[in-house]
Amino acid sequence: MNIDKSIYLFLIAGMLILNTCKEPEKQMLVETGVVSNVKISSADVAGKLLDLGEGVSAYGHCYSTTANVTVSSSKTVIDVAPSLGGFTSSLTGLLPNQTYYVKAYGSRGSETVYGNEISFTTLSDSKPEVTTDNITVFDKETAVLGGEVISQGGTPVTERGVCYNLAPGPTIDNNKVPIGSGIGKFSYTVDKLTSDRKYYVRAYATNMGGTS
Repeated sequence: MNIDKSIYLFLIAGMLILNTCKEPEKQMLVETGVVSNVKISSADVAGKLLDLGEGVSAYGHCYSTTANVTVSSSKTVIDVAPSLGGFTSSLTGLLPNQTYYVKAYGSRGSETVYGNEISFTTLSDSKPEVTTDNITVFDKETAVLGGEVISQGGTPVTERGVCYNLAPGPTIDNNKVPIGSGIGKFSYTVDKLTSDRKYYVRAYATNMGGTS
């Protein structure tokens, strides 16, 4: 009995030693970072490779307009050899004013791991609302032109002003006078006009969605 018991204890000890010496299995590990530079149809998303496991063969971000995204949804593939550390995906072709869900991913063959899922909303493509003020004529060659941006639309107004022409329906492709940015009233004194001619004037405002 004592011999059998000794053999049994010896086998148990050997198994414990083998398990202790066995190298732990490496696992891929990724992390989803923050979203930045959000625009009407694009955004940048950060990520990080925390562990390459037995070797990451592809990595990037997957994204969709519905939650619980996977690599079967739209995805980016970073064209740089995998290494520990951060990376950034540029998402393009997005819809305006739309919520997107995104995750970082890393894969090796058929195995894929994901970071945490986050969401963001693209900017609206709505244009500003702008009105044209009445024209004040000082003399035959000088007039005060202006208007008011009453709503910036989906994104901030980056340029506002007046455009004028001798033909109806002036646009910013004709004579254009930029007068600042943002919402509110604006005006500008235009001189060196041609006397005894009828001018057509419109105020304009521009944001990422376009020009009104």
